[in-house]
Amino acid sequence: MLSEPGVLVQPAIATPFAAKLAEAAGIRCLALGGFAMGASQAVTEPLLSLDEVARMTRQITEVCDLPLMVDAGAGWGEAIHVMRTVRVLEQAGAASMHLEDQHYPKRASYHQGIEEIISVEEMLEKIRAALEARSDPDLVLVIRTDAMRTHGYDEAIRRARLFRDAGADMIKMFPR
Repeated sequence: MLSEPGVLVQPAIATPFAAKLAEAAGIRCLALGGFAMGASQAVTEPLLSLDEVARMTRQITEVCDLPLMVDAGAGWGEAIHVMRTVRVLEQAGAASMHLEDQHYPKRASYHQGIEEIISVEEMLEKIRAALEARSDPDLVLVIRTDAMRTHGYDEAIRRARLFRDAGADMIKMFPR
């Protein structure tokens, strides 16, 4: 799908029922977004555990064959935690996952516009760890930077290029 021309619509869902509705409506791929997951559990996203996200991923992939991108947040820690995150979500059926350059534990304060990002070096370690842990070569690794919000456009572009060069399959840049 990524090599096809045009826009790829990927709505964020959080339940198996929503996945089935999207599939019936002709949607071709889905996102299990952090906000959607948190809202479905009546908590803020940073309070979700890897086990909870893996459970939600499995519940969706068991009933729906659409490719699912899972919000893996900050990977639940440092590079070694990212390796486990990739393995767990891959086993749960994720076709793709995105990791972001936010601090872990994730701050609930980002809902108030307060954001913090980790160093480029630390994020590059996480990317290398994710690539090493990936057992399915078709698993799409998306790296998200929040630098546009914290350090401006130029830093976001610089990070995006470094993350791409480190092996990310796709880059997401969060806007201001």
